[in-house]
Amino acid sequence: MAYQAVTLTRQLPSLAGTAASDAGGTAAGDAFKNSGAEVVHIKNGATSTVATFVAAAGGSATPGGAQCSMGVAGTPGHDLAVTVAGSAEMLVGPFPPNRFSDANGLVQISWSNVTSVTLSLR
Repeated sequence: MAYQAVTLTRQLPSLAGTAASDAGGTAAGDAFKNSGAEVVHIKNGATSTVATFVAAAGGSATPGGAQCSMGVAGTPGHDLAVTVAGSAEMLVGPFPPNRFSDANGLVQISWSNVTSVTLSLR
């Protein structure tokens, strides 16, 4: 799958308040630079559930590739799967770099359906 780097700036809270903004998920999948402190805020605007998949290092599409922190190379079993119920919101993360960052330092996310998905990086 060809992932697109999402142009998201990590939104940090402040005492004065921070205006939150969201971006739509992309059908090709999304990615963001990972320091290990990021949390993704996922909103599902649909009434049906949306499955969210976060690829482990090496990527589920590259058997024999780089190993995640659990010593497993590119297997779907070490990807993270999160189900977001209809009309619900989820905070997912943080993402330990040695398990989730790819060779470019990105976390790769894919969706079962992105029609009504929005996300932001916290």
